[in-house]
Amino acid sequence: MVETLRRRCAELRIVSGSGWADFEIGDLDEGSRRQIAEHGLARPIGITEANEVVFGEGVLRACRDLDWVEIPVRVVDLDGIIAGKYSPQALREEFASDERAGVRRAILRRVLPPAILAALSPDQ
Repeated sequence: MVETLRRRCAELRIVSGSGWADFEIGDLDEGSRRQIAEHGLARPIGITEANEVVFGEGVLRACRDLDWVEIPVRVVDLDGIIAGKYSPQALREEFASDERAGVRRAILRRVLPPAILAALSPDQ
């Protein structure tokens, strides 16, 4: 199991420019923001070791809007996933389906040239 850590919201980066950073993310609705304000997060967001957000972009935006200083995070080992260090079963158990989608996008950003990534972007 991946350990939950805390990181300063200001240190976390949402990767953009590929056309994929805002895909399936959107802003959280007011009810979701209120839930975060009243009860905190149900689960941490995912980041790389370089503090790039892998999944949970909308949650990070909401927490920043709520003036949170720190947020719970899980560091995702993208290099290990790409190298095949984890079984498919382990990945399914470790990440929820929406988190796996974020991991897929982060891996694509890492391995594909920008022009190919832009051509595959859903907004093209």
